[in-house]
Amino acid sequence: MRQVEPLGGGTYNRVFRVSAGEGEFVVKISPGDQPGLTYERDLMRTEALFCALGSEVAPVPEVVHTDFSCTLVDGDVLVTTLLPGTPLFGRSDVDRPVVRRQLGEAVAALHAVEGPGFGYPQLGLHGTWSAAFLGMVDAVLADADRFGVVLPDVPVGQHRALFAQVERPVLVHFDL
Repeated sequence: MRQVEPLGGGTYNRVFRVSAGEGEFVVKISPGDQPGLTYERDLMRTEALFCALGSEVAPVPEVVHTDFSCTLVDGDVLVTTLLPGTPLFGRSDVDRPVVRRQLGEAVAALHAVEGPGFGYPQLGLHGTWSAAFLGMVDAVLADADRFGVVLPDVPVGQHRALFAQVERPVLVHFDL
């Protein structure tokens, strides 16, 4: 018997919990060709890469299947294992210092996974964190212009020397 139920909490992808004889899975479907921010383009492919690398060292779902052809549905599809648990929000029955320590250990393990460059893989990696970060800022500014959003003027470039202190490209989960 298979059951499919929508999962809440996401804001970008359509997300479903699938229960089947083979196990419990999460199916994510990207919004397809809908307008979005530059970094969101082909983001599911980077999420699949993150899961594949991260599941080796931390409690991250394992990739079961991907379909980036957009032929079966109108977006990219990522199928992962389901990590059991319940959201912490609103709960008073958990030891938050223990949970924070466990989260810190998981993040530290992720940060030990080195990559070939800095930035979003789907947008092209850079040789330095400074180049990657300033490229991200430029993309956000272009997106704001494209969508008619006025952003405050922040002199990010003046901190280039601080960005240069980051020397190792490591796995980071930006939704953390």
